[in-house]
Amino acid sequence: MLVSTHGIIAQSVSDASFANTLSTSFDGIDEQVDFTQVDLTSAFTTSFWIKPINLGASFLVGRNTNSDYIWLRTASQIRIRVNFSTYTFTESGGNNINTNAWNHLLVIRDASNNLRIFLNGASFSNSSTASGDHRLTQIGGVYGNFYDGNVNNVAFWNSDQSANRSVIYNSGSPSDISGLSPLLWYRFGNGDTYPTITDNAGTNDGTMQNMSSANFVADVP
Repeated sequence: MLVSTHGIIAQSVSDASFANTLSTSFDGIDEQVDFTQVDLTSAFTTSFWIKPINLGASFLVGRNTNSDYIWLRTASQIRIRVNFSTYTFTESGGNNINTNAWNHLLVIRDASNNLRIFLNGASFSNSSTASGDHRLTQIGGVYGNFYDGNVNNVAFWNSDQSANRSVIYNSGSPSDISGLSPLLWYRFGNGDTYPTITDNAGTNDGTMQNMSSANFVADVP
C-alpha cells in the first residue's frame, strides 16, 4: 500500500496475521490421527495445546506398539514412556492440568537425558533421567487407549527447545513457530481438509481415523 505524508511517498507492507480458528476434537472412544513413525533421538521437544475433557485413559500421543507414550493420568500426574521405560511425573505445587479448558503441554529432554514437563509455561513436577529413542506414530489413541478432548497446534523437534519455551508458549496463545524449524507441525484444523492433518513443517501428513470433517471445531486457545 502507498501512503503519502507531506509529499513523501512510503510503501508499507503488512504480513498476513497468524490465524488460529479451528481445533480437532477426539471422542475418547476410537478416534486418532496416524502418521509415519518419528524417532526423537538424543535431545527432543514435544509441544501440545490440549483441552481435555476426561483424564485417566487419556493417552495423548504414542506408538502403536505401546513402547512410547504421553499419558494424562490425573490432573496432577502425567506418565511418559520412552523406549518401554516408564516415568511418572506427579505435581505437588498446584500447577495441575485443567479439564474443559485449554492447556499448553511442553515436554523437553536435554542432551544429558533430563526429561522435564512444563504446563502452561511453568514447571510440572520434577525431572527424570530418561534415555532411548522416543518413537511416535499416533495422536489421540495409543494401543486401544484414547484421548477425550480437543487438540490444537502440535509440534515435535529433535532438539532441546528450552531456550524457546516462552516463544512456544507465547503467554498462552498459539503462534507461528515456523521460525523455530520444528520437525513436524500439525495445526489440527487450520488449513486441513478431512481426512488429512497437514504437516506444516515437512511432508509427514497425518491421517484421521474413525473421524469426519465434523471433528474440526471452532474452539481454540
